[in-house]
Amino acid sequence: MDYSIQQLNNIWRDRANHSSLLIFFVILNSTFTPAVLWLNNTLSNLKYLNISEQSQLINITTTLVILLTNVILIFFWIYWRSLPKFQPNEIGILFAPHYDSECADLVQLIFKRFIYELEDRLPENNIRPIFLPQNHKVKNDKEAIDLLEKTEARLVVFGIFEQGNIKGEKISGFKKVSFIVKHRGLKKGEEKPVMEDIATALAFRDFIIKESDNFIEKDIVVNNLTEVALFFVALGLTLDSYIDTSIEILEELLLSVEKKYKKPCSNQQKYFIKSIKRCYSVALNSKYLEFSRSTIMENVTDHNYDNEFRKGEKLLKKLFDINPQKSEYPLRQAIYDFHFGNIDQAFKNISKAKRMVNGKDASPYFSFAFLCLWKEQYKRAISEYKKAFNAERQSIYVYIDVLYFIQCFQKKHPSRPEFIFALGFMNYNFFDEKQGIQDYNDFIYQAETIPKLSPLVDYAKEQLSLIGEF
Repeated sequence: MDYSIQQLNNIWRDRANHSSLLIFFVILNSTFTPAVLWLNNTLSNLKYLNISEQSQLINITTTLVILLTNVILIFFWIYWRSLPKFQPNEIGILFAPHYDSECADLVQLIFKRFIYELEDRLPENNIRPIFLPQNHKVKNDKEAIDLLEKTEARLVVFGIFEQGNIKGEKISGFKKVSFIVKHRGLKKGEEKPVMEDIATALAFRDFIIKESDNFIEKDIVVNNLTEVALFFVALGLTLDSYIDTSIEILEELLLSVEKKYKKPCSNQQKYFIKSIKRCYSVALNSKYLEFSRSTIMENVTDHNYDNEFRKGEKLLKKLFDINPQKSEYPLRQAIYDFHFGNIDQAFKNISKAKRMVNGKDASPYFSFAFLCLWKEQYKRAISEYKKAFNAERQSIYVYIDVLYFIQCFQKKHPSRPEFIFALGFMNYNFFDEKQGIQDYNDFIYQAETIPKLSPLVDYAKEQLSLIGEF
């Protein structure tokens, strides 16, 4: 059977189909026939075997060769039809368009260029795009979600790819395209921003190719597929706490999009950049909080951790560059100023944060009070703690972080009883009143004979006397 190179390419492209299996059988057995005949002729010339032995050996050998090659072919064909299974360290992207045979070559070309684009953007990443075998169809979101669960992929790209005419012009492309990404369930308050980011990533994008300008429009389609796929993958990774990989993808995506969409750019492009930055900010903030709780809080005065604090400061700068208007950034910078001994700069940064929140956030007042305790400005520390108490109530996590920070600090500096006072203030007013009373009493016991601590002692006694505990 004579096949052209193009026909063979088409057969290989559709190798998971039943028709291709039949053609493979024909080609394989036609190829092996001369080899088998030659083997038969060779065996028949073996003079040390009698005729019956020769005939039997020839028949057995021929049967085994044909059987083995066909079994191997079937094994490969089943493998080609099977669903891929991605490893935990891989980011699987399944490309599963539904298309007619007339679109097959173009769809394959777009997929190849999609692979090249991903490799060019993120050569060191474990992103693994796979073209789903045609025997596995994805018609709706539910089937895509089932496919994510079976294959451990991160993203499924599917839709209908067709050829047609619009106003007499021949076009090819996705009549409809969908991106389904795997992620944990959304928490309360996350639905709106996530849905907005998804809508922004897809808005006003072309996934069609006009025959009159196909080279440029192929690039546009591939670029749109790549940008949306990377953003969806990064969004899913961020939600699932694969922060380092998410940050790597978002940094590349942000750099390439900002470089391409130079000013002036369309509203759609501005909104997409804004969505990338929002997701990037969430990922950076998650990484920073993890770093803060594991390193900063327990070692804020330990200079053995200077290198780690410099890394944290660089991470904070990235957050600041994305959104310099947030009060938490100068507040966090004050921690690094304190660690490296620049107390005056720490006061300035906290004062800046106080002006930004204008009494609506207790965090800057807690931080200012801490510095006042450290600098032995005890009357001012009490004033700042009162402002923190009178500020608008915050998320419980704000008070937990403050309490944990003071607990860690007090353990590192047991000779500074003023921080037991700070524990008493936090527990008494925000957590456990009984524990706060105990903290206040412990502080009074240690500090009553230290004259400089008298403002704190008087305040603690006053609080206890109000409830008849002193």
